[in-house]
Amino acid sequence: MQVKSIANQELLLNGEAAKFDLGESTLFLINTRESKLIDMKIKREEMISGYQKALAELYYKAGTRM
Repeated sequence: MQVKSIANQELLLNGEAAKFDLGESTLFLINTRESKLIDMKIKREEMISGYQKALAELYYKAGTRM
């Protein structure tokens, strides 16, 4: 779900850039969308690392290796 949200945010950013090129948007809106995209990517990486940490802890407690 997070990956799809990131893809949608990238579409919004590209659309905002196109609107800026036509003079219909501002640099502030582009920066806002880009900032949101960066935050979403950071959140995705935190989710992945949390999953991997939980998986490693599970294997450790089970006494096995991956």
